[in-house]
This record gives sequence, structure tokens and C-alpha cells, in this order.
Amino acid sequence: MNAKYRNMFGALVTATALTFGAEANANGGTLTVGYDSQPNSLDAQMSTTLYTRELSRTFYETLVTLNGDYQPVPYLAESIETSDDRKTITFKLRQGVMFHDGTEMTAEDVVASMNRWTQVNSRARGFFEGSTFEASDDYTVVLTMPEAKVDTLHVLASWNTAVIMPKSVVDAADEKGVKDYVGTGPFKFVDWKQDQYVHIVKNEAYQAHDAPASGFAGKKEALVDEIYFNFVKDTATRAAGLQSGQYDIAMRMSTDDFDRFANDPNMGIAKSYLGFLMMNYNKQEGVFADVKMRQAVNTGINHEEILLGAYANPEFFELNSCYNLPDQADWYTEAGSQYSNQNDQEKAKAMLAEAGYNGEEVILLTASVPEFQNAALIIQAQLQGLGMNAKVEAYDFATYAQKRLEPSNWSITVQPFSLNPIPTQWIFFNPKSWGWTDDKELLDLVAQMQNGSAEEAKALWPAAHERSWEYLPITKIGDTYGYSAFNKSTVQGFSTFDQGIFWNVSVSQ
Repeated sequence: MNAKYRNMFGALVTATALTFGAEANANGGTLTVGYDSQPNSLDAQMSTTLYTRELSRTFYETLVTLNGDYQPVPYLAESIETSDDRKTITFKLRQGVMFHDGTEMTAEDVVASMNRWTQVNSRARGFFEGSTFEASDDYTVVLTMPEAKVDTLHVLASWNTAVIMPKSVVDAADEKGVKDYVGTGPFKFVDWKQDQYVHIVKNEAYQAHDAPASGFAGKKEALVDEIYFNFVKDTATRAAGLQSGQYDIAMRMSTDDFDRFANDPNMGIAKSYLGFLMMNYNKQEGVFADVKMRQAVNTGINHEEILLGAYANPEFFELNSCYNLPDQADWYTEAGSQYSNQNDQEKAKAMLAEAGYNGEEVILLTASVPEFQNAALIIQAQLQGLGMNAKVEAYDFATYAQKRLEPSNWSITVQPFSLNPIPTQWIFFNPKSWGWTDDKELLDLVAQMQNGSAEEAKALWPAAHERSWEYLPITKIGDTYGYSAFNKSTVQGFSTFDQGIFWNVSVSQ
């Protein structure tokens, strides 16, 4: 799915939402969603899973969020001012924003929320170590950092984890999480019935932005009275419920059913970016500690064959050498593209011989998810075709995540990476993370990007991206997509942006 298709799709969704907005406000009603998994928590500060982020985004909001170009923009903050040395960021809060408990959001709520977030969220704890959030008046919060970082606003905006809640809720939280889900969003949390549903209702006191909707930013309206997210793990059951009218929307459907829904005039399709499929090399020990071995494998593999075998339908993958999407205008680059999808087996064999490969076992570690496991099996066959002794080991995700932390367990891991709004946040640039990147040139470029201004980082990124393709901390195979389906005769305005967006969506009864 190319950028042109994504842009067209977004425009159609927006036009539909505008066309039916007035009718939807009059109709209200109940939106029923066949939802593919129960979240492990609705405490967005503690859990970063897709299901927590997606559901909690309907009732929680953040100081900064991402617009449709994946750029951080103010949301609960009215304005953001950065000092000349970029170590101090001042957030002027929107006034009159009400929490769902009827209290007004002030600086003390924001400070309490941010202080908790930087304690309970490991990513925030590491990033903001030594930083302080302080209230200078009722509607002003000042972030002071020991050093300037180009990606501060991106981290604050990313994936709805830095959510703002009342100080009273923060104070009442314990090690298990918050006891009440109270935010400022267009919907209010009502009930979570374990293994059955999450129920939210319209926030009648919500104060929407005036700007046009864009990504997670802009105008949000609760156009229905309530939403039920019904947990239906089985894809076939969700599909049957959608077609029978039991569900208005069915989330994350099987690619096997795509043609059936795409060819049904009563059904609408909302595609979403899942991330890119990649091979992460063990650079600490084993054969791939040698960059020549990584380059040989990268030269010999066939990306399209891997993607087709894993995802079956070309609708759900796209070849793209950049770690970022074309829609991310600030960070998209084709530097290094000459090293991607070379598919030259004879050259790869010669490179393996030159590197001194002598039949050492190569363990491909992955999670026992069909797409990932199929990809690993195809990569195994391709490596065997190059004369390599390759073996696949697949485990449940929790076991896989644990095993990848120990370098003696694997040679290559096969999995997707979710979208990142700024390149400095790619985990494979962290030398302490699994994979153990150790290239001084690459790490210096990334450090310069993080320590410089946004314009300096943008100027450095093509060189860093090209160096990454030369050094190969990973091999990006390609971008991957999924889809959700909805009854387009009753649902208007449903779209996705990394995940489902349930505001600005109406349903006719």
C-alpha cells in the first residue's frame, strides 16, 4: 500500500466524517466493536501494549500528541516554549479543560501525572532521568532537563503513555496501578467487565479543539452516546458478528478474509500500519558479530519472497528501505537504499566464503505468531540456499522476549517494529538493547542527532541511515499492514492511525 493510497484513504474518511457529522450528532446511539483482545491494563502510564493504548486513548489525553504527519503538536498544552539552550520547555495549559470527575485540569495535576509517569514507565524513567516537572502557576508547567534532547516532544507525544489524570487519582494509585480511570478525553470510562467488554460513554463536558482532525490531533467529537468494546478473540467469530450486524466494527481481521470483505458492498475497510518486519542480528557474539557475515546475508535474501510468504496478500506489505514511512516527511530518506533487497545469491555465497563461514549453526529466534514464524521459515530456507546451517526456534511471545535478552540463545531475531515518530528512538540504535549495536560511527551520528536541534538532526539522518544499512544492526524486510472492517451502511468516519480512532465516528441505528 503506497503513500498515495494511504493519503487518498485518509481523505475519503475525513470527507465521510464531515458529510455525516450533523446527522451523527442528532442520532447518538451505541457503537459496538468486536475487539480482538482484552487489555492487560487500562493504566496507560504503566502499560504500553496496543490494546491499552487504543482503548485508553478514548478517555485519556496528553500534553502533546502526534498529528497526521507524525509531528508532535500541543494538545492539553495550549502552547510550548523552548529555551535557547533547549534544556527548559514551558507548557502553557489550556484553561477550562475538565476531568471526568468534574474538576478542572491544572498544573498540579499535570506535574503529579508526569512525575508518576517517569517513575512507573521504564522508557520515560530512562529518558527523563535527572529532569524535573514543576508548576510555575496554575496553568504553567516547566520541564527542566540536564541536557537538551531533540526527541523530547516526540517521547511526550508517542503512543499515549504520558497521560494526564487528576492529582487525586495519582495520589491514590498503588504498585498495581490507578484505581480509577479518569481523564479529559471525549469519552468517559464506565465499566470493564473482565473477559467480556469495556464500556465508555460520551463526555458531555468535553472541550474539543477547533483545528481539523489530523492523526491523534485536532478536533475530537464523541458522535455516539456510548461504545462497547466486546472481547472476541476468535477472528471467525468477529467476522460472523460483523456480517450479522452484531458488531458495527471488527478490529484487526484475518488477511485470509480480506477479499471477502473488500468485495462486499456493505463493508468498509480501514487499513493500518503495523510496523516493519526485520531481522535483528546478534552483534555481540556468534557469526554475526562479523559485519561481513551480516552483509553477506543482507546481500542474498529476497525480501519480497519473505513478505509474500508471511503475509500472503500484497495488500499487506510494501517494500521500503527507509526505517520511516514516506508520510513522515521530516525523516523519510532513500539513503542506503542500494543495500536493500539485493537478492544476489551468488554474490552472497562469495561473501560468505570470504568471511570464513564454516557451517556454524545460525538460530533464527521468533515468536510463535503465524506471520513471524512463516517469515522465519522462509528466511531459513533462503539461508540454507546460501549454504548456511540455519534453524528456527519459535516460542510464545513472553518466552521469546526473555530469550532474546541472552546473546547465547540466538543469531537473528525475526519480528516487526512499531512505527517510531523520530529515528533517535529506534531501539536497535541502543547499544544496551538486544542486538548490541557497537558501531562508533553510527552511534556518534545518532548521538549528534539527539543532542542537536531538529534541523540539525534532519540534516544528519540520511548519513546515519546509510551508515546503518552498511553496518546492519538490522535488515529491514518491508513495511506491513493490517485492516479492520466495518458496516459502512451504519458507520461513518471510522479510520485508523497506528490504531483505531473512535472519536468523530457516528453510527445510524
